Order: sequence, then C-alpha cells, then structure tokens
Amino acid sequence: MIAEDTISQVLERASILDFAQEVGSLRRQGKNVVALCPFHSEKSPSFHIRDDGRFYYCFGCRASGNALSFVMKMRGLSFPDAIRQLADLYSIEVKETKRSQPKQERRSQHLLRKINDLANTFFQGQLQSAPESVLQYLHSRKLSQETLVGFEVGYAPSEWRALTDYLRKARVPDALILESGLARKNTKGELYDALRGRVVFPIRSGDRHLIGFGGRSVPGDSHSDNDQSPKYINSPETRLYHKSQVLYGLPFAQEAARKSGEMFVVEGYFDVASFHQYGIAQTVATCGTALTADHVRLVRRLVNRVVLLFDGDQSGIDSS
Repeated sequence: MIAEDTISQVLERASILDFAQEVGSLRRQGKNVVALCPFHSEKSPSFHIRDDGRFYYCFGCRASGNALSFVMKMRGLSFPDAIRQLADLYSIEVKETKRSQPKQERRSQHLLRKINDLANTFFQGQLQSAPESVLQYLHSRKLSQETLVGFEVGYAPSEWRALTDYLRKARVPDALILESGLARKNTKGELYDALRGRVVFPIRSGDRHLIGFGGRSVPGDSHSDNDQSPKYINSPETRLYHKSQVLYGLPFAQEAARKSGEMFVVEGYFDVASFHQYGIAQTVATCGTALTADHVRLVRRLVNRVVLLFDGDQSGIDSS
C-alpha cells in the first residue's frame, strides 16, 4: 500500500497543465485555461483548468477533479498506478507501508516485462522473414503495413525452440522463460516454445506494459493449424497476465473512447486491428474469454456506453 506521505506529495506537486499534450490546444481565459474537453466531443471549448493546474471542470459533460483524477480518467489507470506514474514524473520517492507489494514481487514482475520485451523484438523480427504462407494470410486479412507495425504484429516460427534459444543467448534463465509462459516443458523435462507457427499479437495493459501474447494459427501450417491445436492461444496466467482482467487494445482505444463516449468490445485481435484501421479506434477485445466484471470495470472508467460485437456462433453468444 502506498504511504499517505507519498500521496500527499503527489497531490501537492501534480498539475494538469503538465499534461497539456493530452488535453490539446490551450488558451487563457481570465484566471483559467480553457480547451476542448478530452472526455467528450465538442466544437467550442468548455473544459476549464484553474490557473494553478490543480482543478478542472467541464461545463459540457460535468467532468471534474484534480490532476490525479485527470490522469486516472485519461489513461484508464487505477489509483495506485496513477500515483506511481505521477511520482515518477515528479521524481517523488514512492514509500509503501507493510501491506504493500513486496520488493521481490515487484522485481519479478519487472524481469518478466523485460523478457516479454525481448520476445516481442524476436517475434517482430521473425515476421520480416516469415514463410510466404504467413504473409499471404496477413494479406488476406486486409491489414495494412501501417496497422501491422502499429499493433506490433509478429510471427513465432515453427521450430520447437527458436524463441527459447534466443532468450537463452540473452542469458535469460530457463526458470524465468518458463515463468513467463513463453515456453513449456515436455515429458523429458526439455523446454519448447509455447507459440509456434503463429501470428503473434503482444498484449499490453492500460498503462502500456507488455504483459503477454496472443497467437493465431496460420491456415495450412502443420504446426499450428490442425485438429489438436486451438486456433488461438494466449499466454497462461502469470504474475503479469490475468486473462479475465485484460482487454486487448486498451492502450490504443482509450483516447478515442473518451472522445466518443462509447467503447466497442469484440472477440479477437484481428477484429481490433481492423476496426482501428478503418477509423473505429474505440475498440477492444476480450481475447476469447467471456466478458467479465473486471472487463466491465475497465471500460466504465472511460465510458458509459458499451457496444458488444461478438461473433454469431455459440462461443460469441456465450461470451456476451
């Protein structure tokens, strides 16, 4: 738990004016600074920031609060995460009480994020030399190169230990490779890659930390496209990734959702990327799981209107 002293320092130092790039064009009006409201669509500025940057109020949608609540709403963050981000910005030491997350746990999470970053670099590099069938499949999904790059789409090669060997060369211990969910053990106790022969989508949390991956089988690939292999595979539950609490694409959707006042919830990674490509950026996906209470809480931090667009099969009906 974050100490009260840290929270007090953050509240004292934080100014909404330090986040001007997230508000947009600002202009002074009397003692206040005004701008177009970032939380709803409007043509005339009704978003007022007090001249000391400590308080905001929108005369259009009635949104109001201090710098902390502004950051929470703009970035879809929880209270502790927002405090940590602001403390980092203002170089304030985050002091914690005994009930807080142990230092070892935070260190473990940091290491797992670093491993995910390495894997993401590997997957994106592999896409450049992926088999023609993979490139043809991506072409059939009508995603532009800009969209593929923007969503960091990669490819997990079909070899059994391509990623594992890559991580080992980077001196990542086998125990951490296993803990990250990027590899599994066979009956002989040997590691093999969890994602093979799949198009890979990195999964980021609302604050843009890389917490896991999703892989889609490639039609015609013997390693991933068969009766025994599921079409989609997500990272297993780890210290970082909890499937029922994650919405794919949330970092990309937050700004558009706040401005439009609504969020579209779809089933898969390709759905999200396609919606964004065609200008519907306020779109996230449940990554194959049913909509949960945690998903709803994530969305309700940003908008009041949610549109469910699940597939018409039994799985989609169950998810909704």
